[in-house]
Formats: sequence, C-alpha cells, structure tokens
Amino acid sequence: MQLLAAQVGAESIFFVDRDPVVVFAKAEDVRESASRDLYERIWCMSRPQLLFLATPGQLSAFDLTKPPPRPHENIADRNRLIAVATSIAEVQSKLSAYHREQIETGAAFGDERFRESLNRADRALIRDLKTVRQQLAVVPAGIMRPELRHLHSLIGRAIFIRYLEDREVLLPAYFDKVAARRKEWTTLLAQPPSAPALEPRFAELRFLRVLQNKEFTYALFEQLADDFNGDTFPIDDEERDRIQQAHLDRLRGFLTGSTSDQGELFFFAYRFDVIPIELISTIYEEFYNERTVKGRNQGSHYTPPALVEFVLAHTLPPEVLAKKPRVIDPACGSGSFSLSLSAAWCVTFARSRTAGA
Repeated sequence: MQLLAAQVGAESIFFVDRDPVVVFAKAEDVRESASRDLYERIWCMSRPQLLFLATPGQLSAFDLTKPPPRPHENIADRNRLIAVATSIAEVQSKLSAYHREQIETGAAFGDERFRESLNRADRALIRDLKTVRQQLAVVPAGIMRPELRHLHSLIGRAIFIRYLEDREVLLPAYFDKVAARRKEWTTLLAQPPSAPALEPRFAELRFLRVLQNKEFTYALFEQLADDFNGDTFPIDDEERDRIQQAHLDRLRGFLTGSTSDQGELFFFAYRFDVIPIELISTIYEEFYNERTVKGRNQGSHYTPPALVEFVLAHTLPPEVLAKKPRVIDPACGSGSFSLSLSAAWCVTFARSRTAGA
C-alpha cells in the first residue's frame, strides 16, 4: 500500500490496525484540475477514507467516500471538501475532529458523512459493471440476446485487459502482434479512436481501438487465453455468435465514458494501475454468485481482501519472504491470496512473455 501511495503521488498513509485510513499528499500546483486529478488517483486506492492535501498556503481535508469529480466539476462539490485551514491555529480548530486520537478510536467516522462508502472505487466499479451488463442485455429486434454468462465473460475479459494495459503488462507490441494477421487491423490500431473519450488519457489505449472490430476483439481474447493459460472468463462459439459489434460498441462507449447512458457511472475515473488487482477476483465472485438458485450462494465463499492481508502479514513477514519461500495454494478459489502474494512476480513474468511480441 505504501508503494501504491507513492505511485499515485501521496506522501504517506496513516494505518489503523493495518487498515489504510488517511492519505497525506502535497501539491505545488494550485490549479483546480491538479487537485481533481490527485483526488481521482487516490480515490482509486479504494480503502482510505480521508485525504489531507497540502498546497501552498493551505491544508485541505477531503472525504474519499464521495465519488470522484467529473470533468469540469469542482472538487468541492458533493461535500467532498470537509475543511480548509490556512494557518496553524486553523489546523487546531477546523481539523480538531480529525486528530490522531479521533481517527484511531473511530470517533471521526461517526460523522454522517462517512457512513456511506458505496462510492468507494472497488464497490462503485462492481455496481457500474452490473449496470453495463444490464444495458448490454437490451438488444434490438432481430438480434439474438446474449446469455448472462456471455455478458459476464465479455465484461470480465474487458476489465482484465484494461488492468493489464494500464499496468503496462500488455504493451503496444502485443496488440501489434495480433493486428499483424490482417491489414485492416493494423490500420485500425494506427488510427485515432472513432469517437472521442471523456478523458484524454484514453486516446492511447489500444484495447479501446480493438473493440471497434469484433473479429479483432476475439482474436485478442484467444491470444490472451493461450498466453495466460487461464479459463476464468472462457470463450465459446455460442458467445461469439450472440455478441455483435453493437454490443462491443456499447461496451467501448461505457469504458471511454462517451456513451449517453453514463448517468452516474464512474468509468471516466477508474485507473486500473491503481485499483487493487484483487478486484478481478471480486468481479468473478459477484458474477458467479448471481448464478445461484434463488439468489443463494451454493457453497462459494471468499476471503475479504483485508483478511487476506492480515493473514499474509503474519505468516509471511519480510524476514520470511527474504528467504524466497515456495508457496502453494491448493484451494485458491478466485485467487485472493495468490494475487496478493505474487502480484509483482506475475507482472514481471507477464512482461517477459509480452515484451518480445
């Protein structure tokens, strides 16, 4: 978590019983856009609840349980801004409710503002993906409707690829390798996106270009299945028949934030190089459990990420990891323990597989 904090531009994190609660950051850029960008990146960390941001001449406290500001929205909107102090005296008075003892005892979070955490990045993403699935299930007359499992697999694969691309595991050369099979695919990758994205950073993402062609999209899916040797989101012929270009166009619209159906969705804000990697298993859990009879979970139970971190911290402390132990997880389920333990190794391995593509 400390490394992640440094990655997003934070100075430090305050933990309470291994739970990251407060993020401290400093910004020399006083522009509103810089503060919004920083809030968005730290919001994507999911678990912290407070952000203390120091800018020249003031200290601001923000509520990270509030959704990220939309483009051109003021960061103070939606009660994100809790308090502002411009002197030592004001820090003592205006921020007294958020002193260390108030944080550690939980008194600070008895405030009504902190009781609603449904807009945490990880929870918001699951909610948004369910909305996307609902929208994709609506098809025009004459088009065969995809089954729920087809939509689960399509959405799961799309988010997994977004993770890999944001984390620079899938490099441009990987997409170029698949595109080389057909001239029109190579041309598609070289062209600017056909529709503008809400966030300029999306313009360079190769996967969002691939989605503009169904055959190219499924060629990429199959290549990834071969290279990563996984079957979490399997592909079958029936899915390929039922998923049409219209579905991919709509999915792409959601991922870029350019569709008119966005509403209160936050796809413009998700940074998959920041959002915890174990969310992939959470997506699988959420969708899998919805297939149970009458809404009941038929024997599938999963370990919360916080408990995973607690167990690993006590069984594999730094001195044990320094000995490079060999670890086996025979009941890995959706991979929460394995992902948390070996995320860095997986990235290194995947890069070695794709760098020479």
